This record gives sequence, structure tokens and C-alpha cells, in this order.
Amino acid sequence: MAENGGYGNWLTAAIVGALAGVAGAWFFSQDSGSDLSSVESRVQYLEERETVISTQLFTQSLAISRISIDTDSTIIDFSIPGVQDIGEGFSVVQASQEEHLTGIRFTGRVINREAVDHTSVKFQVMVSGKTQGFMINRISSGNSTAFNVYVPDLDASESRYARVQYLGSTVAFRTK
Repeated sequence: MAENGGYGNWLTAAIVGALAGVAGAWFFSQDSGSDLSSVESRVQYLEERETVISTQLFTQSLAISRISIDTDSTIIDFSIPGVQDIGEGFSVVQASQEEHLTGIRFTGRVINREAVDHTSVKFQVMVSGKTQGFMINRISSGNSTAFNVYVPDLDASESRYARVQYLGSTVAFRTK
């Protein structure tokens, strides 16, 4: 019985293989009837598509690597006025944006959650491939200070989300 089952499986495989061969031969005969220029144009089209797809994949992989490298900043939703963490001991609150001239003005308050005072605090806003730096003169420990930064040539439809990154500051702390 086991031999018979093995024979049946082999026979089924042989029949499927023969049918596949017949179908392949039929497609080949259909193709061989067409002229060589048709085949050449198909090959050229496929080569062009391969180039386009390769370029798109390369561009997407660059975008993905850029996103994964940029871990020192956090995306802020400028339509949410609540507290949003930006890392490095800072948060943003009362975040908003509005159209201004040819771009968008981002405003809010930066909260210093650390037990140290910061002076000459440098940040940058990154949105839709554009970067604009701004500086806050002083943020005492446990306090907040307003910011206002304008990013020119930016459309309102692409300004809801932006990365805010702390770049550096001078730190002072008390010892009694």
C-alpha cells in the first residue's frame, strides 16, 4: 500500500510536470511567432522599470537611515498644547504654529525639568527637510521660557509635526 501511494505521488508529479512543459511550449511558440523587435522593446521596458525601482528603493533606504540616525530629537505635534517631552531634560508646552509671511511661525514654551539652570540654550526645529535654529537666553531649573521660531517657505499642510532638538547650553548649579 505504501509503495502504491509513493507511485501515485510520482505519477501525479510527472503529469503536472508534463502539463507545465506543454504550457511552457505553447507560450514559447506564441512568443516565437512575434518579431524580435517586440521582445527587445519588452526587455528595454523591463530594464527601465528596474532602474526606476532601484532608485526609489535607494531613496527610501536613505530616508529610513536618516530617521533611525536622528535619535537626539523628538517629534512634536504642534496642534497639541499639552506637555511633550523633547529629551535631554526638556519638554515643550503650549506648542502651536501659524502661517506667517511665506512660512510658519512655531511658538510655545520650553520647560527645564532639570535641577540646573541653563543659559544660552540652543535648539533647532526640523520640519519637511528645513531646519531653523533658535536660542533661549535663560531657563532656570523647574521653569519654562517662551520660544518663537519662523521657518520660511513652508506650507501649513506640512507643519503640524516637527522635530525639536536640544543642541547645547551653559549649565550652572547651586551647591548650598
